[in-house]
Amino acid sequence: MTVVAGRLLRYLLFFGFLAVVSVLSLADRAPRQVRGVLQAGQSIGSRVERRFGLDVVDRGDIPFAFDTIGHLVLWAIAAFLAYIAFGPGDRRGRTSTSFLVVALITLSAGVEVGQGLLSSSRHPEMLDLIANSVGVALGTLVAISVSAVIGLFGAVARSLTG
Repeated sequence: MTVVAGRLLRYLLFFGFLAVVSVLSLADRAPRQVRGVLQAGQSIGSRVERRFGLDVVDRGDIPFAFDTIGHLVLWAIAAFLAYIAFGPGDRRGRTSTSFLVVALITLSAGVEVGQGLLSSSRHPEMLDLIANSVGVALGTLVAISVSAVIGLFGAVARSLTG
């Protein structure tokens, strides 16, 4: 795969994921299929939990657990994809990590406010914004770690071959 095609794929993955997050944030206005997919995901999670004796996905004793974990995971994935697509690398002109983190947290705050303005049943919540921010931090840390390990293996391979 050429460098341009690889970069384009990373951009498409990131922006495609943001489109999915946008649809999920307005799920009360989305078609029944979106709600069905969300319910199917929760159902599958519940079955997996029963099989392994866990209780995380649909716990009744932790308020908003599924929603909060969902926010954290969604924004961790967004941060990982953003870092891979736009983060600092070997090339000049790449975006700094701190700018990416601030931009994603600002975007997540905008999504929360947008929910309140565009959705009839969803409202902005500080707990969601906190979960989004923690997800952005975790996703960025994972992306930095993965990039460092890949860079380390690349350096080792170059030293062995050259």
